[in-house]
Amino acid sequence: MALFQTLVQADGPARHRNQARLRELAKDYGDQIEIFSAHDPVELDRYRQNEPRTVAQERHGRAQ
Repeated sequence: MALFQTLVQADGPARHRNQARLRELAKDYGDQIEIFSAHDPVELDRYRQNEPRTVAQERHGRAQ
């Protein structure tokens, strides 16, 4: 996987900073947040199916 990521990355240092930031978020707030890959269509679809409705979506649904 590391070789693939290196080959397709647009900005290696930015990717590494983002990964470090996500690891910190998971460490500090892992019980409050869910981190998932939106680049994986299967994982994104699974997340969307389980996604809680937001307040805005609830208001929109009631207006119809």
